[in-house]
Amino acid sequence: MKKITSVCPYCGAGCKLKLVVENNKILRAEAADGVTNQNQLCLKGYYGWDFLNDTQLLTPRMQQPMIRYQKGGKFTPVSWEEAIRYTAKKLREIKEKHGPRAIMTTGSSRGTGNETNYVMQKFARGVLHTNNVDCCARVCHGPSVAGLQLALGNGAMSNSISDIENSKCLLVFGYNCADSHPIVARRVIKARENGAKIIVCDPRRIETARIADRHLQLNNGSNMALVNAFAHVLLEEDLYNHDYVDRFTEGLDAYRETVKDYSPEAVEGIVGVPAAEIRQAMRMFAAAPSATIMW
Repeated sequence: MKKITSVCPYCGAGCKLKLVVENNKILRAEAADGVTNQNQLCLKGYYGWDFLNDTQLLTPRMQQPMIRYQKGGKFTPVSWEEAIRYTAKKLREIKEKHGPRAIMTTGSSRGTGNETNYVMQKFARGVLHTNNVDCCARVCHGPSVAGLQLALGNGAMSNSISDIENSKCLLVFGYNCADSHPIVARRVIKARENGAKIIVCDPRRIETARIADRHLQLNNGSNMALVNAFAHVLLEEDLYNHDYVDRFTEGLDAYRETVKDYSPEAVEGIVGVPAAEIRQAMRMFAAAPSATIMW
């Protein structure tokens, strides 16, 4: 029996753990002292490993390519040479009959990520002659990276997970950390215990809403109307740090013009939240000496 130090793969929190292994099988997981998890794991981290040894839950790992030659038929184990030949033949047939735009390639953010996706798009454009290239990150991680890069100069989070519990106000916007990242949710609870104010913006009554000071239960699809109303309040009521904005930002006049028509009173019908509650939430956020936005 041995213990192998690793990182939990279930979510992006990056919790450190030790896998107890015997005869190449994982028996259990134990928490390790990582910066994020501090010797604790969530239920998935502790108990989410049985499927690796249970072929009734997990299909045995493929050790060679397989082809289904007929619709509805069974997979047939084949050599790598046959799999490549068969795939190339089918792609060629589609391209000759329907044109290259009839073929689409899509990649994953898992595994080797960027390197694999780079090779995939080179194959698509250079061999198949199609620009139909996509990746799952385009609709989730990609936009957030682009927005953060443009706004903050870095496409990653601007503070650490450990900073959450030291914040005096948490603005939780459409983020259900209790379900998505339970270990991160522990930091939210610690922040609350340390006296932090919590503002939740979510149509759902998520777990964090139970301990929140304010829960703005906005209508589905009204996110940007509420965000712009927040900005309107900050600027209209002069709640922002002038010195910081003057030294570290640009484009304030253009931003002010963008949100000028998004007063809480103008958007409360769209958002489904009374204007007074929107204003009170932003006043609470602006009054905090330190704050964290979680989304």
